Amino acid sequence: MSDKTEEFGQAPNEPHDEYGRAVCLQCGSKLGGDCGDAEPDFNAQFCSKGCFQKHSYPNVGLWDCMFYLLDDDGNELKDDEGKVIIFTAPDSDYSYVLDWITVDDLEEVSDE
Repeated sequence: MSDKTEEFGQAPNEPHDEYGRAVCLQCGSKLGGDCGDAEPDFNAQFCSKGCFQKHSYPNVGLWDCMFYLLDDDGNELKDDEGKVIIFTAPDSDYSYVLDWITVDDLEEVSDE
């Protein structure tokens, strides 16, 4: 048996479940156009973009942390143009937040 076979629990060129259906080597999702589990551009290594990201990049980091001010009624502090004023706290350490966040909690930010 190769190292890859032992790592994934099945032969790299033969990723199938107990019923003979092709499955993703990483997460075990069924592969194929009619199963609904995999994206159309799947391959035997990763069934989807999400599967690739989750298994290739399994750790979460903190990119940015911003704050805004509220009054007792929940109204945001705004500038003269009506935009919420955003603040940072550059000398603070927010790494403890990562104790509560996993890859499964994340949603990709769009550029809209």
